[in-house]
Amino acid sequence: MKAISTVVIAGLAALVMPGFPAWAQKSPISGFISGNKLLELCDAPFGSNNQAWCDGYIIGVDDALTITYAVSGAASDADSGETDPSTRRYYCLREGVTLGQTSLVVLNYLKAHPEKLDMIASQLVIAALAEAFPCSGQ
Repeated sequence: MKAISTVVIAGLAALVMPGFPAWAQKSPISGFISGNKLLELCDAPFGSNNQAWCDGYIIGVDDALTITYAVSGAASDADSGETDPSTRRYYCLREGVTLGQTSLVVLNYLKAHPEKLDMIASQLVIAALAEAFPCSGQ
């Protein structure tokens, strides 16, 4: 099953890469963009193209984790008794949490942790959401 999901993800990446802007294709780190670039995008005025990219990036990270959880059978919370960290969720969004709310959480995290802005942006999105929306029992 992991092989199938890897092939699907690689295929989707190949389809969307030509449409990515040049800055995303030429990132100097192993990942699409760094925290520095994500901060620039997320700190843009509401309704701007950069803000839309920020929101889309956060949605993409969340969607990627959601499908990974579904394929791997990740436990939804720490109370599940699951001890293998690879099958535990990083964060648990409560019902009613909006995209605007998650965007603010990520922006505030990036601003609060300038020492981490050289890291891969997806890692920082996960860290921000995990800090703000821990799963029960964590």
